[in-house]
Amino acid sequence: MGTRASYPQEVKLKVVEMKLQGILTKVILEELNIRNDTHVTSHISTNLDIPHFFALTGGMK
Repeated sequence: MGTRASYPQEVKLKVVEMKLQGILTKVILEELNIRNDTHVTSHISTNLDIPHFFALTGGMK
């Protein structure tokens, strides 16, 4: 198994901002150098109310 990735709070909040803007997860991964798409989901779930997020974005893209 690989090493655990830890991201600063600024990156986590940027992930939430980008998803609210409707940016695709793949683009977020590339721009912020995040290794796995599940990290994006976990950043969103820990920094934003999930039902509110899905109502705003129409779900994950």
